Amino acid sequence: MEVPISRRNLIRFISLLLVVLVLSKYGNAGKELQHGRNVPTRRLPYHAFACEGSVLHLDCSGDGGVIRVMRATYGRLSLAICNDRTVANAMDWNTICMSRRSRRKVRHLCQSKTFCTIPASNDVFGDACPGTPKYVQVEYRCR
Repeated sequence: MEVPISRRNLIRFISLLLVVLVLSKYGNAGKELQHGRNVPTRRLPYHAFACEGSVLHLDCSGDGGVIRVMRATYGRLSLAICNDRTVANAMDWNTICMSRRSRRKVRHLCQSKTFCTIPASNDVFGDACPGTPKYVQVEYRCR
């Protein structure tokens, strides 16, 4: 016995089938099943910064991994970061300054550790642009 299917119901069925197929194919993209839970195989990088005179904390303890420093800068490449907007001479700041040893220094302090602190100071990185407030900015992964 044949049951007639309306065009509307057929479109609904095909749409639902496509959604199920797409989710089964791409729903776990970038993940694999380990011990009954989804674990990302490629973790997204973290971005962190601290203004001059403060301390930056990098932490992978919650991820169960260690720090892998990808990029690090100490200096000033933007007026938008660490600018409280009350400084009258902010437009005079050098926004093309960076300590050449930024990445090397951050890697020395943090690479392969679960947690580390980085003082955002000229004592650590040197003063690449005197008279300009600086910040340390780090991109890292937990692996």
